[in-house]
Amino acid sequence: MIPILFFDPRKMFADKAGLMTRDAFTRLNDLIKRTGGERGEAFGPLPSYTVATLPSAANNPQCLIYVSNEDGGATVAFSDEAGNWRRVQDRAIVS
Repeated sequence: MIPILFFDPRKMFADKAGLMTRDAFTRLNDLIKRTGGERGEAFGPLPSYTVATLPSAANNPQCLIYVSNEDGGATVAFSDEAGNWRRVQDRAIVS
């Protein structure tokens, strides 16, 4: 298994606007637990897409994907409640 960083959902995370981003990390940890992963181990690979081939976020609630050509480089994204794909690192909408 490939080691990954474990995010502690009890700690607060804030983006540049001061909005809390803890929910994305909590969802990642929950996904690891639900899929039988263990703390500190990878569960992948994530499904991979380009910006042009992204599936509907509204039809894939609370999912994680890998976006290979997002502005600023490849990134992991999650689907939010509003039907957008958002980058995990800063919650910006994938573009």
